[in-house]
Amino acid sequence: MLEFAIENAALPPDTDNDTASIGYVKFRVSQVADAPFDSTILNRASISFDYQQPVAKPQYFHTIKKPQIFNISDVSLCTGGLYGGVAWESDTTFFETTVLPLFDSLNFVQLNIGQFGATVVLDTFTIAGMPLNGWLLENDTTIVENFDLGAGCDSIVVWNVEVRPSATGEQNSSNIRISPNPFNDYLIFETSQHFEPLQIFTHLGQHLTVSSDFHQNLLEKRQFVISTINWQPGVYYIFAKNSAQTSSPIKLVKH
Repeated sequence: MLEFAIENAALPPDTDNDTASIGYVKFRVSQVADAPFDSTILNRASISFDYQQPVAKPQYFHTIKKPQIFNISDVSLCTGGLYGGVAWESDTTFFETTVLPLFDSLNFVQLNIGQFGATVVLDTFTIAGMPLNGWLLENDTTIVENFDLGAGCDSIVVWNVEVRPSATGEQNSSNIRISPNPFNDYLIFETSQHFEPLQIFTHLGQHLTVSSDFHQNLLEKRQFVISTINWQPGVYYIFAKNSAQTSSPIKLVKH
C-alpha cells in the first residue's frame, strides 16, 4: 500500500469552484518482472479529509498483453492454387494469427490469383540482320515461348515478328532527310514531297508517338525540328510512306 499525506492542500469546496476543488497524485509503479501475460494489475484508491472516513474512488486496472508483431505478405498463386491448405479462386485479403511464447504474429495476407495458362500476344518488328531477343530472323516469323512465372503458372508468349529491310543512310526513297545522325537533343526533318505520317520505333519494336501538329508543320515548312531530350540512348528506326511506295527504315542512333 502506498500512502500520500498532503499538508495545507486548502482546496475550495466544489460548490464554490468545481475546477479548483479537484486534486490528484501522479505516481509510477514498476510491474513485477516475468508477470504472466493477461495478468491484471488493480489500482484502488481512497481519500480522506481531516478526520473524516476514507472515501473510495473508482477502481482502475491494467492488463499485461503479449506483444504483437505485424507483417504483410503479398502472395501470387494460379487459379485454384493452395495457400494454407485452401484452394483459392480469386484475389483475397485476410489476417493470420500465430501464437508464440513471447509474442503473437499478425500477418496480413494479400493473395493475387492469376489465370492458369495465360497467353500473351506481342506484335513487333525487327530489322533484317539485327538480333531480337537472341533470334536472328530474315523473314516474318511467329515464335511461341513458354514461361514459368515461379508461382506454379505457365504462361505462353506468342511473338508475331515482322522483318523489315535495313537502311542506314540519312535519306531514303521517300525524299525525307533526317539529321544529325548520331543525334542528342534534337532531330531536323526535311522533305520535298507529300508523305503519310511517319512511324518511329525503338530497336525493341516500341512505337513512339509524335505531336499531332508535327506532320502538318513539316508539310507546310518543309523543315521541322523535334526535341529528343526525353528519348533514351539507343537505336531508332523511322519509316515514311509516300504516295508511291513504302520506304526502307532510316536507322538513327542517339548518344
